[in-house]
Amino acid sequence: IKPYNSNGGNVHCLFNSAALGTTYLYLNRVSDAVNIANAMIRIYETQKQNMFENEDRVYYLRYDDNGEPLTQLTANPGERLIYKVVGKKVKQAWFAIGYPIAFFGLMYKVTKDIKYLNAAQLLLDYAINECNVDVRNNQWAHKLMWGASVIGTITNEKRTWDLVFDIANTIMAGQDPLTGKTSGIIDQTAEMIFWTPIIAMNIKETLMKFGGVGTG
Repeated sequence: IKPYNSNGGNVHCLFNSAALGTTYLYLNRVSDAVNIANAMIRIYETQKQNMFENEDRVYYLRYDDNGEPLTQLTANPGERLIYKVVGKKVKQAWFAIGYPIAFFGLMYKVTKDIKYLNAAQLLLDYAINECNVDVRNNQWAHKLMWGASVIGTITNEKRTWDLVFDIANTIMAGQDPLTGKTSGIIDQTAEMIFWTPIIAMNIKETLMKFGGVGTG
């Protein structure tokens, strides 16, 4: 990670922006979160063709100071570089769709501004309608499971909760019966455990609000 350069040449990331924006919400720095969310929406407006019309349904994570997606990046030796999701392929960084969805959902809950819910729905449309079925069958979609559950508390749409439960069932089916781990990577197991009670609380909130899950 490089410090911000006021002279330009910076590389920004939608995933990291969502994480920072969510942190600002927790710190009650709502105006800072609003600035990030609005900037992200502008970026997504430029990506609709890539995400919904491009043959491979590509979603670029990195962008420059002008808000233009960076479509060609090269990793340094020994570096793992994640800068795009190729929706029609398997084993993609599905989690990178989920954090922005969660952030936009939380933004809607705080501000009641419909544009944030619309932005979350755009990303859900991409995940549900444009991406390979692997998005439901891969544990790397754990943040998408969380993000969809946040939106589920707002809309209670069946398609949204179906996505949550499909990913949850995938994760549980892959759990090691001896160790209890859901991944061979310890921080991934820890993160999936972290999301579980949050999603359970989102289900409880939905039941209390709507009287059922997926009935919206």
